[in-house]
Amino acid sequence: MSQDCTQLQAQLLDDPNGPLDETARRHLATCPVCREVARDAREIGGPPLLPVELKEAVGRRIQARLAAGASPRANAARPPATVHTLARGAAAPRFPKWGALAAAALALVILGWALWHPAASARVGQLDFMSGEFRLRAAAGSERAPGALGPGDRLHTAQDCVGWISLGDDREVRVAVAPDTRLSIIDRTRLQLEQGQVWLGVEPGGEGFQVATAQAVVRVTGTRFGVVVAGGSTQVDVTEGTVQVASPTGRVARLAAGETLSATAAGELTAPGPRAEGREHPRWVTTAAALEQAHAKARYLPSVGAARE
Repeated sequence: MSQDCTQLQAQLLDDPNGPLDETARRHLATCPVCREVARDAREIGGPPLLPVELKEAVGRRIQARLAAGASPRANAARPPATVHTLARGAAAPRFPKWGALAAAALALVILGWALWHPAASARVGQLDFMSGEFRLRAAAGSERAPGALGPGDRLHTAQDCVGWISLGDDREVRVAVAPDTRLSIIDRTRLQLEQGQVWLGVEPGGEGFQVATAQAVVRVTGTRFGVVVAGGSTQVDVTEGTVQVASPTGRVARLAAGETLSATAAGELTAPGPRAEGREHPRWVTTAAALEQAHAKARYLPSVGAARE
């Protein structure tokens, strides 16, 4: 393992979401092992953070495997995929009524192995996890690895389901999906939200990302924001950075952190105003993050005891 690898991996494990200089980005583009460490580090260290003790233990485990010459993901246990994929015209699974999200955490799905599947050539993103029943309809004529997302795919979460998807080669865009939400993947830089709520974290690598609805197009650079479609209107909330909201009639507004506005079916945009929650995430996003965190703990917990010994 080169000195460049050692230094970069230490930086990634210490601050998985921190900025990288041009030298580090070039190294990541050519080093598959460091890219794997980056993905694992973001998985265990993304917001909200896992307990420091657990994060450090997993970091030691990754570094030990690298020192031994093994890929950090080579022996990672992956639960079986339980994605409900619907072919065009297939009968939809029956969605259960709202259930306890905490109980559903036992059924969370991590599908990272799809990154290496040959059928993922059209992949623009992936399902990171889902906590309940959902439907994923692949675009007509496409073949996908389980958990891979491609252009034209449609996702519908049931009333008992929250989850996370990511877009881009290095997960530049992370999307929390609320219960009873319908969305379409246009490509790695665009989503179409038909109904429900999404909350997005767009890193600088996802610059120019767009969320389109029937009432507006939201354009972002690096930021964290939410979009809600309900009752014939679109609501946009921002907690970090800025976004631009454009209506079909040509009206344009800019939102800063802590602000919200609505777009109506008539093409009107309300004046930006303060969010009731300020820069805090909605409660359902916090719940989704906690469920993903609980799953990560369950996956990595067996290694903690060994790391302490």
